[in-house]
Amino acid sequence: MNQREEDSPFNNKDLRLALSYALDRDSLVQQILGDGSEASTNLLPEETGKDPDTGEDFTEVSDSTLSYDTEKAQEHWEKAKEELDIDTLEFELLAEDTDSSKKLAEYIQGAWEDLEGVDITIASVPFSVRLDRSEAGEFDAVVGGWAADYADPSSFTDLFQTGNSYNRGQWSNDEYDELVEEAATTHANDPEERFQNLLDAEKILNEEMGVIPVYQKAEGHLISDNITGIVNHSAGAKYDYKWVTIEE
Repeated sequence: MNQREEDSPFNNKDLRLALSYALDRDSLVQQILGDGSEASTNLLPEETGKDPDTGEDFTEVSDSTLSYDTEKAQEHWEKAKEELDIDTLEFELLAEDTDSSKKLAEYIQGAWEDLEGVDITIASVPFSVRLDRSEAGEFDAVVGGWAADYADPSSFTDLFQTGNSYNRGQWSNDEYDELVEEAATTHANDPEERFQNLLDAEKILNEEMGVIPVYQKAEGHLISDNITGIVNHSAGAKYDYKWVTIEE
């Protein structure tokens, strides 16, 4: 959500929360996408980091706040209208023109328009155009994605620091920035404290809904029964063929 200008309606926390609560992520991945993708419970996808003490996945330890709740969505929408002094809100949702992105955008449009007074126009464009417009801030709300280069929570939390070039909507929170900075400096050599910094940072982003996580992408591949040893990675290079064997 574009929060670059002071008068942007997306600077309103209640509006951001209303839009998040309006999304039924489970129905989206199961009934709309149907490709094995999983509903996001928080900012980070699975297998991006583990608790240094217990070995639990970051997503299991995280105090997630993402859920589908039409009553809360309506409640926050009513608050947002009062705070913004509006009765209606029209804006454009920028998305790519691939089949899956079109399905996603259409689902989001329908879910958000269930909030009375919200009117969404979809702009389906090629990837390069979506990227250029995102970087230039030429959007109201944009559907984007991120694949980590390395398996660590910071590969996602770093993105939304103030001033980060990938923070397209320019959401900003001083406490969030401080926690992410501490994880990279003060607690860089203290795994427990660093992990807690990143947990606390993600909790702030979820509670403030600086961005709206939607789903964790998955892909299906057909592999012959006589091929074994392909290793799939959640970050960086997708596949490792070093241990592959082919049985005749």
